[in-house]
Amino acid sequence: MKREKPERPGPVVVVQWIEVEWGKDARGAEAATRRNQLPIALSLPELVLKPETRLMMHLWKDGQLQKDGVITQYSDISLDGFPEIELKSSSDHISVTPHPRRVGMGRPAHDIPIQHWSQFTWNERLVYEGSWAYKQITANIGYFHELQGSAFSDQQPLEVWSELVRLY
Repeated sequence: MKREKPERPGPVVVVQWIEVEWGKDARGAEAATRRNQLPIALSLPELVLKPETRLMMHLWKDGQLQKDGVITQYSDISLDGFPEIELKSSSDHISVTPHPRRVGMGRPAHDIPIQHWSQFTWNERLVYEGSWAYKQITANIGYFHELQGSAFSDQQPLEVWSELVRLY
């Protein structure tokens, strides 16, 4: 008896989280030039999604992880551990509400229809004991029937949302 490929229960949310952090010694024109050359969207690694996957997270921090970053699959769309982004889904779109710097509740939701993606970028200043650093986060968020490695590189985002504050 031939086994059929299990059907996906619906579209999958793909979150590509690109995070870059730098300290005081990396300020200035030369370091800024290097930071500005970092990608803001990456090809997704090849992977077979489990039938129950509703959310795929692609995490890439500072280029220090392996080339493809870290991939995690979830059976629901709650982004535990990432309070900066709130997701809600419906049959034909997802709503994304950004909460950068874990403050500023009350921002409007951004709707992303199936087969599209949007880009959310913000920065923040982190204070460590006796030191500080800057961080810039880019969250590429898409809603796709089929996962393709070029999902974020073959088409432009439906919307680009940016909240870059002046960091001192």
